[in-house]
Amino acid sequence: MTRVFKLEGIAGIWERLCHHGKRIGLDCGAALLRCIYLVIKLYKILKHEGLQGIRLRVMHRIGPRLANSRLLRYMPDSIRALSDPMAFWMEEAKRDPVKKLLIVSDYSRQELVQAYMAADLFVFASNIEYSPLVLFESLAAGTPFLSVPVGNAGEIAKWTGGGIICPANKDERGYTRADPKELAREIAKAIDDPAALVALGQSGHEVWKKNYTWDTIATQYEAVLRDVPMNQSCGSQLCESM
Repeated sequence: MTRVFKLEGIAGIWERLCHHGKRIGLDCGAALLRCIYLVIKLYKILKHEGLQGIRLRVMHRIGPRLANSRLLRYMPDSIRALSDPMAFWMEEAKRDPVKKLLIVSDYSRQELVQAYMAADLFVFASNIEYSPLVLFESLAAGTPFLSVPVGNAGEIAKWTGGGIICPANKDERGYTRADPKELAREIAKAIDDPAALVALGQSGHEVWKKNYTWDTIATQYEAVLRDVPMNQSCGSQLCESM
């Protein structure tokens, strides 16, 4: 290849690759486009998520094959956790001598609402969010929440008075990384004061009922849209024809 490159450049290498590709039934053009697509995709993942994002996708690809071949059990914990997080943590919970309860569920809407209402505290420790609606859902059920500062969770806690924010740092890509020990301390602190939780839940529910039901939000949108001048809400020619 070095000799071909010196004498004929990239074109020579490409010609030979295509020649050999045809012998084995390979479409060089399609293969090149596929390679370009993969390079661009890998670059975007690396830029936005770092090496962790690439590792995660690689393990999602090869993890099931390793599991089927029973090789996954011999891999380090970090690899097994990336490959199948739910299975890994279920296995860890069963293995731990201290009794742990790991609930994996796919609740119906009615069951989910009942779970919200039956809970004393809703804990939310997501890594990345925009505006987590689950916090409003929790308050709709009268249940206070404990959240890390992800998305605008801090604003929701401030607006509603129905939540607690556990301090957490963000990494260089903007992902919230909560310290499990710190989160555990905040949970323990919250459940040790049931009267305060009840007060938070009641306060949050009242604010939600007043300001954040879908009926209220729809009415607010309607008021905003009614205040928009007609010539700004649609083209002037279209408005005249209407």
